[in-house]
Amino acid sequence: MTDASNPPSSPDGFATSGPDVIAPGEGELIVNLEGFEGPLDLLLMLARDQKVDLRKISMVALVDQYLAHIAQARRMRLELAADYLVMAAWLAYLKS
Repeated sequence: MTDASNPPSSPDGFATSGPDVIAPGEGELIVNLEGFEGPLDLLLMLARDQKVDLRKISMVALVDQYLAHIAQARRMRLELAADYLVMAAWLAYLKS
């Protein structure tokens, strides 16, 4: 039995499960954040068009969900991980 305060981790040090990461489609990252819930690519599009207030989006929560998704995606496809890295980098840039 695992302790909730210490989630199980993989050899690369990332948590093996993320409580708010939902992947209904193949490789699709659905983030669940205060102020936004939906696909990461939609969040990026809305941020570029300035239709979402990035001040209300927790980058820590986004990064936690992203890293959990990437740890899972590494096992599936490296290309997908690279695509999400580009989207996450754009969001960090737009928020800065």
